[in-house]
Amino acid sequence: MKTIISFFLFTLILFPLKINSQEPELDLSDYRFGVGAAAGFSTGYGLSFRYWPGNWGIQLTTAPYYTPDDATISFGATALRSLTYDRKVDLFLYIGNHLLYESYTDYWDNGDHQQYLTWIIGAGPGFEFTIFDRASFNVMFGIASYFDGELMINMTVETGLYYTF
Repeated sequence: MKTIISFFLFTLILFPLKINSQEPELDLSDYRFGVGAAAGFSTGYGLSFRYWPGNWGIQLTTAPYYTPDDATISFGATALRSLTYDRKVDLFLYIGNHLLYESYTDYWDNGDHQQYLTWIIGAGPGFEFTIFDRASFNVMFGIASYFDGELMINMTVETGLYYTF
């Protein structure tokens, strides 16, 4: 009789646990794609697309601007590596590549036409904050190298706002 009562109590305790564990839970790792806006020295600025299927991901960012007198084209390609995954805050590493082309007429200095092509490479840690079920905000910071004929090394900060699906 003690065995039947113990089995009955054991079943009553575990049955609700099993039912609760079967409820679907929102898992943000199922959302592999993201679209939004990003701005950063080494990741580029403008409209951004992310594909993050697992621990590794990629982010592409671009913003073309053109007039007959001026042009600015930003293109960034960034590799992402997830370190921790949490429902609210994620920690990751990034390596950003940014090509920035600028062409303009300098009216303040004899009207000369100027053209610059800068390649910026940066790396460091980043944090992604889930602010709504499918919206996230990230902040990245690190060290960047700027190549435009001369080498410059400096700190960098990047940010982005994404809708994931």
